[in-house]
Amino acid sequence: MGLPGHRQSATLSSRKTHAYDQKTPERRHCEAWLPRSQPCWKLYTTGSVGSQSLMGIPVLKALRDAPELAAQTLVWPFETGLGPPPPEPSWQIILAEVYPSILKIETRKDEIKDAVQVETIARHLAARDARGALVEDLSGPKSLSAEVRAMVEAEEGWILGAGTFE
Repeated sequence: MGLPGHRQSATLSSRKTHAYDQKTPERRHCEAWLPRSQPCWKLYTTGSVGSQSLMGIPVLKALRDAPELAAQTLVWPFETGLGPPPPEPSWQIILAEVYPSILKIETRKDEIKDAVQVETIARHLAARDARGALVEDLSGPKSLSAEVRAMVEAEEGWILGAGTFE
């Protein structure tokens, strides 16, 4: 992604140093469904989801592997497939990637935007679950090809709600 233009570095460029290609595209398939989202490679400046992911993944891994949670936790879509979790009642926790900006919000002057976004997406997902619509979200868009579904499940992951939220 490069170094911002207002910064100077002897080793980092302010621009991308190479073009992305089909083997390693800049955007994942789910990010193409959400044009305002940032590429997962972006590690610095506004919208740097990559650095947030690098900080959060070890925490989620620790939660996933915690002895008291491991038997009831799955990581979507890597352990569930691009679909709802298996019907066994032991699966009570699903870890999924979300993009809080998928929903438009308005904040008051005294509110922290990130906090409002997180609360809004949590309430939205709970409401969709109560209506039975979360199953559709966990399945991803119906128009995804078998090839893309396989890539999502094995490597890319998916943003919950990309292509399925109204």
